[in-house]
Order: sequence, then structure tokens, then C-alpha cells
Amino acid sequence: MCGIAGIVGESDISEALRSMGMAMRHRGPDGQGIWISDDQAVGFVHQRLSIIELSELGHQPMASPSGQYVITFNGEIYNYRELCQQLKQYGYKFKGGSDTEVLLAAIEYWGVKAATEKCIGMFAFALWDVRSKNLMLVRDRLGIKPLYFKLENRRLVFASEIPALKMGPLDCDKIDRDALAMYFKYKYIPAPYSIYSGVKKVEPGTILTISMNAVVSVEKYWDLVSVAENGQHSTSMHSPEEYVEKLELVLEDAVRLRMVADVPLGAFLSGGVDSSTIVALMQKNSSQPIKTYTIGFHDKLYNEADRAKSIAGYLETDHHELYVGAQDMLDLVESLPSILGEPMADISILPTLVVCEMASKDVSVVLSGDGGDELFCGYGNYLNAAYFESRLKCMPRSFRVTAGKLLSSFYPGAGKLARLGALLSTETVESFSQVLSSQWQSTSTILKAPDMSENDATLTDCEAITADIKHYMMLKDAGRYMVDDILFKVDRASMTYSLEARVPIIDHRVVELAWQMPLAVKYRNGQSKWPLRQVLEKHVPKSIYDAPKQGFDVPISKWLRHELKDWAEGLIYSESLRNNEYIKFEPVDKFWREHQSRKYDRGANLWTILLFLNWQKLI
Repeated sequence: MCGIAGIVGESDISEALRSMGMAMRHRGPDGQGIWISDDQAVGFVHQRLSIIELSELGHQPMASPSGQYVITFNGEIYNYRELCQQLKQYGYKFKGGSDTEVLLAAIEYWGVKAATEKCIGMFAFALWDVRSKNLMLVRDRLGIKPLYFKLENRRLVFASEIPALKMGPLDCDKIDRDALAMYFKYKYIPAPYSIYSGVKKVEPGTILTISMNAVVSVEKYWDLVSVAENGQHSTSMHSPEEYVEKLELVLEDAVRLRMVADVPLGAFLSGGVDSSTIVALMQKNSSQPIKTYTIGFHDKLYNEADRAKSIAGYLETDHHELYVGAQDMLDLVESLPSILGEPMADISILPTLVVCEMASKDVSVVLSGDGGDELFCGYGNYLNAAYFESRLKCMPRSFRVTAGKLLSSFYPGAGKLARLGALLSTETVESFSQVLSSQWQSTSTILKAPDMSENDATLTDCEAITADIKHYMMLKDAGRYMVDDILFKVDRASMTYSLEARVPIIDHRVVELAWQMPLAVKYRNGQSKWPLRQVLEKHVPKSIYDAPKQGFDVPISKWLRHELKDWAEGLIYSESLRNNEYIKFEPVDKFWREHQSRKYDRGANLWTILLFLNWQKLI
């Protein structure tokens, strides 16, 4: 795992490249490599975290055997050994044992798209074609690894993280008001947007090709919506039990591939179905006890450490747990702007940072259970949405719309009644889902600029998905929330401590299989994530793992009335908010007073506001 950055179309770039690399040294503390083209117009920098091929033979940036390509690569190609054997049959000889060297040879032999399609892994890389003078920016299928870029007047910068991008020669300081509205609506900023105007994220499953005259072509080599649609239209039907057998085979192979490393390896274990399944399959494929890590909370409402300890004991892992209090995580709040690079208001970033720091003291690689909820109908709001949608269909349309408008006029913006008003007025599965995923129904309630003119992608043509609100929401979450919240959070938290986090449940082969399963298999016998539960039950008794889902949450509403009150008031009642060009002071003050008086619980809304103010103060 590494940090990558580069500059195209500038001169005297060596110092800028060095600074861009040092801005993300935490992603790769084991060394810095810089390559600059002969004409001095293109340069790459690579911050290395040594995981596979620890010698200098894995050093980057790296040139291909013929010299046609130069790459700076972040991530892992898990099946690189298999690809290596294929390429040896075609006459390729390899100097070392790195997946980067294999990837370059694969690109030379098969071409960029075909080679990328053969890769099982998580990655983001930049590839310079010396002959055509084209730059290619490539991101993995599910968007596990990040990649930002800005193109302006035939000059381009790219980097794994925004703070590194800002050290380059292009101005990356102007806030994008549309992106800011998306942040307040969703608590994160979906790709391709970023908080800064002109700074874009390479979208998952995409190859961007930029020529020297700044012509950009976009090619998708893998598309989640197409995978879902094709999967649901598949004619190869299986029994629920057969799907479970197929899932176990594919998932076990995904876990096995992700256990390949030349450094110590462990796993996060929360006690939930997803992480427990991953740990069980890891232990099955290991001759030694797997190191597992969890954190506990003294508040029993938020504590899953006891269940994790029971599962670890049954599987006989080398288990490590750390009980933390509010102060342990509050100490991290001020550092969030520099860690995240742009606003993101998922409160679970705090415990994720704590568990990453704990694991990084022993291991360099961890496996994580992220992705199970989005693929196998794990979130409770999917079922709640289906129930509520069925009730709305029973109401006359004229009554719903009138009631919705009335509620919206009395309760604009945020809160349960505002959401209810918006839901009553919806006509389609797409609009219904949009309301449920939005924290503010109208961001003009809190922002000085009008609501964003976001062209929110819908799946209207995908009848197999839009037929059921649960499937539709799963697909939307997998394509946006999982990428730009969950995976964003895990990447930044792990990389802060130079720790590589691998996510086997979203191996693209597992994703493709999950979308071949009927919804009745994913949610079966009153149980969400039924296929995953069946796999886990082969290794861990149901009596140990089966408990209501708690999530990786912290009591933010309570903190804002007690431990975080002074910090929050310092931001809310500062001159910077009263004179803020983006946020209105009056609704923030109103929310704060309502929360403190316990009239309403405004914790989630206030946290989103405070994280932006804190980010704005410290950038």
C-alpha cells in the first residue's frame, strides 16, 4: 500500500513532487521514489509501504520491460502470482517478485483494459505511455483505493489524497458549493466530486486517458449497475443452499488471496456477521492463530467487545482488545481535517482510527469485513423503507401530496417530520430512496447558496432493480455510500497509521455472485445477510454470533451535551461562523439550542455542521 502523485505539463517539478510525496508520507513511510521524463514535462512520486517484495526490486515508479510505460501504483494485485505464471509462458522474465512488475508486463502484453480486467485486487495507478504521450489514471472496480486529479489549461496534477494534491502547482483551494451541498445532504461527497472546485475523483472501474493536448477519454472496464442488472436477469437459478456453497467457495478464495503478504497480518473483529465470517475463513486457512483486534466501550449500549471476545475464543485467535472512553476519541477530533482532506461526517471514523492505531503496533496488514450490508441486505433501513413504501401505496395520491407539502412547509430542511413530508410527496422508487438517504431535504435550510443542481443518477431503466426498494437502495449504497463513506473512512484511518486494510467481501467475484442471488435469498426466514450467516454458521455456533446489529457507533448526541459541548460552542459562536460565506448562523444556533434543551435530538445534523466548521478552520 502506498501513496502516489504526479504532475503533467509543468517544468521544474522535482521539488513539487517531493513535497507532494511528503504530504502523504504516512501512506508510505518506507521510502520515496521520483521519476521525471526526459523532457521534464511529466513526473511521478511514490511513497512506499512495503508489503510484497520488500527489496529494492519493488521500488517505484517503475518502468515496463520495453520502456514504453512508467507506473506509480497504489494497492495490491492479489492474483499476481497466477498472472506471473501466465506471462512467463509468453517469454517474460521477472527481476523481482512484486505485483507492480507483473502488472506492467501484463499491460505490455494484453493492453491496459484487458490487463486490468484480469486483476483481482484493490488499486489506483497512474501510467505514462512514453510513445503516445498519454497519461492513464485507473481505479479499481469498487473504488477501494482513492485517486484525485485536477486538469487545468493542459496542466494536470493527481494524488492519492487531497493534501498531497494541494502541494502541487495548481490552485486547489476554492470550495465547490455543489459539492458542499452534497456533503450536507449525505454526510460525504460522492464521486466524481470533491470539496474543491475542479478537483475530481476518478470513479470506480474507470480508465481515464488524458492526452498532452488535454483531451480526456473515459472508459469503464467494470460497472456495478451493469453487474447488478445482468445478475438479476441471469437465467442460471440455484437453490438457496447452492448459492451458499458458491459463496463460501468464492469468499474463501478471496480471503486466501488477501492473506498473501511478506509482513505480519491480522484482522478486525467487531463481533458482527461480516468480520466474524472473514476471521473464521482466515483461521481455517492459517496454521497459526490469526491476530484479531477489537475495541470496547464502557457504555454497554455501544459495546460489542464481549461478543467479539467469545467468537475469538471459539476460533482460538490471538485476540487483542482495548477499552476506550470518550476522551480517547475526542482527542482525534481536531486531527480529522488533516486525516480526511475533505469533510466527511461519519462519526465511526473515530473508533476506526483507534482500532487501526492498536492493530498497527503489531501488524502491517489487516482484513476487514466491510461490504456485507450493502451486498446482502444487512441494513435495517432497507426493511423499514420497504414497510413504509408499502403503506404509502395504500394512501390516495392527492392526500399524500397535500399532507407532504403541509409538513414540508412547517418542518423544512432536517428532522423526521421534514423527511416524512418529503416521503409523502414521492412518486418513484428513485425519489423515495433519495429522500431516505438525505440528511437534509433542502440544504438551503442551512446553506447560503441555493440547493445543488445535482444530476442524481437513477436506475430507471434497470427494472430488475427498481422493482424492489430494498434492492434499489442496496445498489445505490454499494455504488456511493460504501465507496465515498465506508471505504474512504477505512482507507484514511488505516493509512494514517501506515496500515493496509483489505476487504475480501467486496472482491468483485463476490459482488457479481451476490447480484446473481434473488432478494429472497439475501433476506430469508426473517434474517438479513442470510447467505453470509449460513457460511459463518459452519464455523461458529449461531448462539455465539447471533445478536442484534449495533454498528460501529459512538454516542455523539450525548457528547455534544457534555464532553464536546465546549468545543462545539467554540465553533458555533465564533466570528468565523457569524461571518461564514457558506453557512447560515441562525439555523445552527436554533439547532444547538433545541439539542441542549432536549426538544429535539439534533446530534447528527450538528456533527455534520461542526465537522465542516472544524475542517474550514484548520485547512
